[in-house]
Amino acid sequence: MTNCWWNQFKNMCFIINYLVVLIAFLMSSGLGIADTWPTYRHDSARSGITSENVDLVALKLLWIYQSKFPPQPAWLGPARRDGWHKVDNLKPKMIFDWAFHVVMDEKSVYFGSSADDQVYCLDAEDGKVRWKFFAEAPIRFAPTIYRGNVYVGADDGLVYCISAEAGREIWRYEADPDSYRLPGNGRMISVSPIRSGVLVGEDVAYFCAGIFSFNNALLCAVDAQNGYLIWQEKISGFSPQGYLLSSTEQLYVQNSRGNPFVFKKSDGRYLHTLGGGGGTFALISDNTLISGPGNTGQMNAFKVNTKTQVATFKGNQMIVTPGVSYLHTDDSLSALDRYLYLDLIKERSSLTMKRDVVNKEFLVLGEDIDTPRGRELRGRLEDLNHEILKINQAIQDCQPWKVACSHPYSLILAGNILLAGGQDSVIAVATETGKTVWNAGVNGRALEIAVSNGRVVVSTDKGTIHCFGG
Repeated sequence: MTNCWWNQFKNMCFIINYLVVLIAFLMSSGLGIADTWPTYRHDSARSGITSENVDLVALKLLWIYQSKFPPQPAWLGPARRDGWHKVDNLKPKMIFDWAFHVVMDEKSVYFGSSADDQVYCLDAEDGKVRWKFFAEAPIRFAPTIYRGNVYVGADDGLVYCISAEAGREIWRYEADPDSYRLPGNGRMISVSPIRSGVLVGEDVAYFCAGIFSFNNALLCAVDAQNGYLIWQEKISGFSPQGYLLSSTEQLYVQNSRGNPFVFKKSDGRYLHTLGGGGGTFALISDNTLISGPGNTGQMNAFKVNTKTQVATFKGNQMIVTPGVSYLHTDDSLSALDRYLYLDLIKERSSLTMKRDVVNKEFLVLGEDIDTPRGRELRGRLEDLNHEILKINQAIQDCQPWKVACSHPYSLILAGNILLAGGQDSVIAVATETGKTVWNAGVNGRALEIAVSNGRVVVSTDKGTIHCFGG
């Protein structure tokens, strides 16, 4: 008996050692460990980051799926000018459905269509349709894959749970049974459409229903397995449009062109509103919500518990890792030493506040500025201005690299490369150097990129989905 136990123990040790060696080999060879892309921008924080490395040497076009109809966005672009704030060339904020956003598991690619009201499941190997599922109105947000099911909301006011394998409906939930239909973008939609996506975690599905000021929106949590209601809260005065985000204890609701709101995850209780310039790009990192792009292409970072603004970045979107952030603008891509940058921003803010106090005291002197006190305050202002200029230069210097980039539409991080989408092409950029190390042509603006199991899937505003792989 002892020998039998000892042999089993040795066999177990051998298996463990083999797995350790195998994992080490995969990591050292650059192949990495396969990951899935189960929701919009990979996870509930909308990080846009996967640990999976992509083999660029072997990467080639595997297949193309062309939708019969291109996406039908709910909102057109913005006005050319904000006369009240005197801002020209306004940035589009409501871009959540300008492409078919894809999610992926080990063998399939899924997306919802705003053109023909269907959820599609494509075979990841060849792009052929495995199954389709009809909703009753446009589907504007990516599905979420969770424990073998696909969760999706539509403009019909319904949330659907569908079998990922067979495309069979498991349950549906209507948050507002008293809702009615009305015309919207040439279609008949519910007065309480689902325009938050469906966020799923720990067997709970979260979503918002409703966008119109004359009809209270609802924030809902239902059991992911059976669709039974857990809690539901009215959120009057809100117009929730944009993907929901979550941290351990909080939900973050994007408020169309307005500022995001924070709710308690356990019961849906409203907590507070964060600042910023509006827009439907957002991510959570280190208890900080980064959102934008506002009217002018600006990302704002706020601590979610204290509502304190910690940084402002010129850009359309970001990738945030523990040590380095990657900032994407209309014409550049840069790496940012994150902690050094935040320390410098904090120091500059402190000096700026001191300068404002001194300047206020100096101005109060009026005609007495040429007194000993006036000369002292003038000297302090000069010193503070000099220190602020030094910090501004240090902020510029805390970028390991910055490169010109003509691919401003999408950005994700896969292992040690950044993938960026542009007009008719997609590129890969090395995170260490900022150099472009791969590129490929696509049909239209590459607005969505996802990576899973060695495949790079790119979705464009033309309704074209491209799959690249080894």
